[in-house]
Amino acid sequence: MIKDIKLTGERIVSIPLFSNMSVEEAETLLQITDIAIYKENELIFKEGTPGTTLFVILEGTVDIIKQAEEGSFKTLARFQPYTAFGEIAILFDGDALRTASAIARERTRLLTLHKEDYAKLLDFGSILAYKIAFSISRILAARLSRVDQDLVRLMSMADESTKLVLDEIQQKKIQAIAVEGRKLGFPRRKED
Repeated sequence: MIKDIKLTGERIVSIPLFSNMSVEEAETLLQITDIAIYKENELIFKEGTPGTTLFVILEGTVDIIKQAEEGSFKTLARFQPYTAFGEIAILFDGDALRTASAIARERTRLLTLHKEDYAKLLDFGSILAYKIAFSISRILAARLSRVDQDLVRLMSMADESTKLVLDEIQQKKIQAIAVEGRKLGFPRRKED
């Protein structure tokens, strides 16, 4: 059951994504965010569709699922309150396609931040935009670290041919990170 909890700056700064903000900054953020409510098993967004919104769970549970090659679906994560997801959508230039689907597993209340509102913060040089981007980078770094740990664990259990495939995936990931870094203006390393 969804409780009608009033959102305040104090409540917003208790959310990890926004914990680096002052209460006053969080009150400003509340002016450009919306609330969305999803029913149990309702699709929030579908893999492969354009995304323009970042979501933060206020109440409820959300599963992030991905379609596997054989047509089945795999649950990548189950997110609880105060978890942010869909963050790539507001950072990506152009149309970012959703990399997985999100489904509400119970009645779920979400705080939403739309890409165009985030872009306005950036255009005005608002410190809020930079604080959000910094927090998102921390979230993405933690998730990437978990993926790396899972990949190492899988590699240690794999046979030799599978290890070669996993190593190739790891090398492609490293190359992609280097390419994206160059797009952002980071200098090329000598070994690139």
